[in-house]
Amino acid sequence: NDALDLVLRRLGAILGLVVVAFLLIFAGFLLLVLPGVWVAVALVPSLPILLLEDRGVGDALGESFRRIRGSWWRTFIVVLVVAIFNSVVVLPVATLTGVARFTADVVVAAVVGVVQATVLYSIYREVTDRAAA
Repeated sequence: NDALDLVLRRLGAILGLVVVAFLLIFAGFLLLVLPGVWVAVALVPSLPILLLEDRGVGDALGESFRRIRGSWWRTFIVVLVVAIFNSVVVLPVATLTGVARFTADVVVAAVVGVVQATVLYSIYREVTDRAAA
């Protein structure tokens, strides 16, 4: 309940962060693909910073860039492994139909959601602990 209250209370800031992050990543991809990837990875901890530290959008984005220094490659590899995991889990579901598809979609969404939330929090803790050291 506390998590839901936090998200609802900060919904405007979350939406603002998502829009600004999307625009930054999109601009990076327009320059070439690699700047977009760099920006996307650098912004991974921005949502936990926004929510867990009660920061504003600009502050969370700037802090995310600051904290990711020294951990960018590690974060990139973790994000890549999670993306591959998600693809491997989701792909077989695409072959199903009807009730089996619906059931599998629900189970996969739950598994992927838990994995993504856990990894996101782990990345946040790691870059925060590194920045504090």
